[in-house]
Amino acid sequence: MATREAPAELINLDRPALPQGLVSWDEYMEKYAAHFMEFVDGEIIPLSPAHIRHDKISAYLRILLETFFAISPIGQVVSEPFVMKLSNQKSREPDIQVILATSYDRLHDTYMDGPADIAIEIISPESVKRDHETKFKEYEAFGVPEYWIIDPLHAECRFYRRGEEYYTLIREDDDGYYTISQLPDFRLHVPALWLPNLPNVFEIVESVKQMVNPQGK
Repeated sequence: MATREAPAELINLDRPALPQGLVSWDEYMEKYAAHFMEFVDGEIIPLSPAHIRHDKISAYLRILLETFFAISPIGQVVSEPFVMKLSNQKSREPDIQVILATSYDRLHDTYMDGPADIAIEIISPESVKRDHETKFKEYEAFGVPEYWIIDPLHAECRFYRRGEEYYTLIREDDDGYYTISQLPDFRLHVPALWLPNLPNVFEIVESVKQMVNPQGK
């Protein structure tokens, strides 16, 4: 996710002016969260515009996951600028959040109260350090069970799964598929993310049908 502070000339003119001092979490939610801004220790951080490849991968992953949940209704997907509230002093807007039905009691109309079950960030040139270091440490410390870093700059995915305290890096299998026990039958084919033309909606639907019902019954 493009998450360094945006240069002044790139900030959307429709955004509210940045505050002169620190703000509360309630003020952040009221005035800034909907405008692609994050909240860290009372500071408002405007996000840089997404690159086209970032946007296409984000759309593909969201459609893929939404289609899976349409067939297996065990969760739902939200995307930025939907807020993930980690504490009263820290809120992030992951590119994509996967929220399982077991966590719906913490899901509000405009924010997730606490960690999503899966937080997904897609790397842009501006966000390398933030996503790999700052957010990695935050998501690990605040208990995000799974953190996926999708890096089109290096054609690489890093899937981090949290144990009792720390993340462990999990890689896709030899055929390029990543699986997770919380999403039975779901398989992410990592090489597909680097195709010049990502699968379209019809191809995604067919692939999800094959995941859930490989015998076609």
